[in-house]
Amino acid sequence: MREWWIDAIRSINVHGSYPYAQCELTSPPSIFLDQTDSLSKFEADLDSGDLDRLLAALDNKDIMNANVLCPFGCTEFCFKADVIDWDVILQRYFLDTVLPLYSKSKHVNLYSMSPHYFRDKDDYDYIMLNDRWPIRPTIIFTNDGPKVLTCRHHGGGDDHLRLYPPRPPRHNLSADQTDQLSHCVINPHIACSTKQNKFTTTHSMARQYGGFSGLDTMNVSTTGDWSKPSVLMAEHESNIIHGRDDLVHWLSLQVQAKKIHPELANNLIALSEAMTPKGLLDKYRQGATFVPFADSVKLHLAQSFDEGNAGMITAINSRNESVQCRRSWARTVNIVQMEDTTRFGYQFCSIPALSPHRKAGMMAWTLCSILSSVKELWHTIDSMTVPFRHNGWEGYLLTFIQTQVFSFQTIRLDPKSPFKKITTFTSLIDMINKFAHATPNIDEDDTDPFHLYQFSIEFMRNIFSSTHHPTISVSNSVIDALSIDGSLYEDKNAIVIVGSDLPDDFGNNDVGSPDKIVLDNGSSFELRSIVLLRGKDFYSRNANKFEAIRYMRHGGHYSNWWKQERPDNVVTRCSQNIVAELLGNRQNNESSPSQFEQHVLVYVKEETPDVDQWRNKILQSVGGMPHVQCACNQFPLIPSNAQPGKKEKCYKCHKVESFVCCNRDCPLRMCKSAILCCQQILLQRLI
Repeated sequence: MREWWIDAIRSINVHGSYPYAQCELTSPPSIFLDQTDSLSKFEADLDSGDLDRLLAALDNKDIMNANVLCPFGCTEFCFKADVIDWDVILQRYFLDTVLPLYSKSKHVNLYSMSPHYFRDKDDYDYIMLNDRWPIRPTIIFTNDGPKVLTCRHHGGGDDHLRLYPPRPPRHNLSADQTDQLSHCVINPHIACSTKQNKFTTTHSMARQYGGFSGLDTMNVSTTGDWSKPSVLMAEHESNIIHGRDDLVHWLSLQVQAKKIHPELANNLIALSEAMTPKGLLDKYRQGATFVPFADSVKLHLAQSFDEGNAGMITAINSRNESVQCRRSWARTVNIVQMEDTTRFGYQFCSIPALSPHRKAGMMAWTLCSILSSVKELWHTIDSMTVPFRHNGWEGYLLTFIQTQVFSFQTIRLDPKSPFKKITTFTSLIDMINKFAHATPNIDEDDTDPFHLYQFSIEFMRNIFSSTHHPTISVSNSVIDALSIDGSLYEDKNAIVIVGSDLPDDFGNNDVGSPDKIVLDNGSSFELRSIVLLRGKDFYSRNANKFEAIRYMRHGGHYSNWWKQERPDNVVTRCSQNIVAELLGNRQNNESSPSQFEQHVLVYVKEETPDVDQWRNKILQSVGGMPHVQCACNQFPLIPSNAQPGKKEKCYKCHKVESFVCCNRDCPLRMCKSAILCCQQILLQRLI
């Protein structure tokens, strides 16, 4: 296809330069491998019934090898592959602009596409390390247009979230042992290992043991097996130690405990420095996805403590009855993050345009924007201390966002829940305007734009009322927020600013924080979300006729911004410093009398996680007693798993032990009665 358009792009003039003038038919190389002719010939040979053609088809390595790279990281045979429209693939790759899509494929189905799908030509993996058999993105041309090949399970895309580990720096071969350099080592019960034959290999076989406590195919230990030398294992270990100060410290502890010889520890560190120079893994770590520590702890604690009630909430139904029902939304959102040297982080989900005829959807669009992009705000609403009410907006809006924005996570609706799914935008807008109605500035004056668009700071204060959401503060400007005594923000988690026109300031310019609110008590709030709104033509009396754009970022290390305009169905990256750009636009802005301009800023408190508190909660979730800690390691006592005949005596009353120290060398034992008598004490180690 390149010969059809190469002359056209060569003449493209960008500010006096011709960036595509050097393009040739073969240079730069195509990111896709075209298998249209090869696949058509293969299928024709199979259908011919001719033995010679059949043998030739089966000997075609381009078709018989599993050389198709799926957008989700899988590999597949060309003749077994499924397809997806290529324009949505390109949109997922070009994150700096919104492309006009011609297909009906949904962009959400590629939201979790592998970030390693497109690479440099020589950076793809090879089958059996044979550089003549690369595994590459593949395309074919059909009667319906170009189609990208996927594996047989991902035709049309997939909307489930996925985690992608960092790529191996040298090759994709793995050692025959699990990683031995770890705090816990997994040892599978191997009954028969993989063996190489003349034309194939045999499968490995593992033993599975079952009992009343469950099934297992492996053991977990705290010590590794260093008796088997392996070049592949040495490469794994060098990658593991690189940049991991915690593992270097763990190695020193193992040496002190005489579990690892000092010479072995020194050799492991020296080998890592020699095989993995500084900066080598940065390229292969780029794009790897993970769940941040704070989110993983929240998910673990929610699952552990809610195991008995399956994440139930207390809700007041229309009969004014208090009922226990399951949430119809997730406990936290945007839980997947990625390694990104460009500081953008993982792409945000887009929100719908909310375009019902002549309905005032400005506030509904804003709430969907800030709740879906600011995870701390979502968690604050989800963790309300008062019950969710049938005549409150929280349950309905969280349910709507879950189904419309985070549809990849399916949550069944509890029949007892008063918050039924809202299937239309009109119902959502009516619900918000009904349950959090704002008093217009001029009594029922149709000439008041605040009344027409149902958007004002009074409306926002009704939404985040201090009665239901005491940790959220609403102000009309950054200056107003800074004028309040800092002690009043000690229990606040978020600040919402609602004002007219473009913002005058985004933070404390005098302390070098143009996008942060730093209070006199030392508390700092980071800007996470910016929503700009403009009524197109107030005199047309159409409340739904407005423009909107939202900017959002993950915060912390991920300081760059994403954006979405109201008509767009995809979130794109901002190429410039959006705060500086908006401040510049503020100076040149001329507002028309017929325009209604508003902005909403959301700031989130910057806090250092209390690791000790999280540790105690995690240990409590697995049966530990956080209010009783042993002095030998400051860890809570855990339930004893000793056999009834082998249990020792409590150190206080000599009853049978029920709780022990997690340190195997510690002799501390306590019974249930002694545990109940303890109140926030730190026990001394028994000698």
